[in-house]
Amino acid sequence: MASTFVSGLCSFLCFMLLVCAIKGVPSCNKVMENIGPCVNYLVIKNGTGTPSTDCCTGVKNLKGMANTTENRRAICNCLENEAAKIPQIDPQAVKMLPEKCRVTLGFPISLNTTCSSIQ
Repeated sequence: MASTFVSGLCSFLCFMLLVCAIKGVPSCNKVMENIGPCVNYLVIKNGTGTPSTDCCTGVKNLKGMANTTENRRAICNCLENEAAKIPQIDPQAVKMLPEKCRVTLGFPISLNTTCSSIQ
């Protein structure tokens, strides 16, 4: 009977570890899948354009992924690294993106965010 309990407990713990591993920190690929539709908006000077519906859906998805400090920092680092590859990105458009999509991410986004300071 004790061995059945221990076996069951081990199975449960393994299952929980698997669930945690699957839900872990979002990959940069996943972040970019969501933010990719925003690139056209992000290269418009001064954030004067309007983000597409797909872009805002992606920003809302990012909010859902940003549920822990570790996840927010990973998303920030990814956005920072990917933005560096697109020199035409307008800093004002980046800053205004959550507001234009009517989303509060829970952390600031800009080309100058210090990702390690995000809580």
